Amino acid sequence: MADCNIHDLLKKWSLSNEDAYEIMAGFNTFGHIADDFVDGDLKDFQTRSRKMLQLLEFCLISLPNNPFYHRNVASYQPIVLQVLMLYDESNRLQGYTDEESQCAAFIFRGSEEMIFYHTAYLLGGLEHAALVREEYRQAWLKTDTFAEWKEEYK
Repeated sequence: MADCNIHDLLKKWSLSNEDAYEIMAGFNTFGHIADDFVDGDLKDFQTRSRKMLQLLEFCLISLPNNPFYHRNVASYQPIVLQVLMLYDESNRLQGYTDEESQCAAFIFRGSEEMIFYHTAYLLGGLEHAALVREEYRQAWLKTDTFAEWKEEYK
């Protein structure tokens, strides 16, 4: 969601729980950095080094020591695995030329939203998770379109 201020939405969705916000913001940043590495967008050595440091700090220090994550780790782990698998599948399908595979690749690439929905559910139940889903969808549709994505990855 390039043109949308995702951090404002994450703050809102975290219901003033700073630890929950840090999880969502961290995974959002993690996804962007990982994608930049996979896409080869980080040309400069110093930038790659700094981004790798940021990625490792989140994975090895911040996330495991986050109290909200620590309390809910058992429920997060299968969701994180799904997000990682869908991200990999998105990259795999991106190379296919048929419309169905490309559409699936476009949808799967944004799977980190499942972490947002799950966090919202843990914080405020099903109604809050549904609200987050709707607000995320509205924001995403305003900034990312399938047609633009296809053009970028030709």
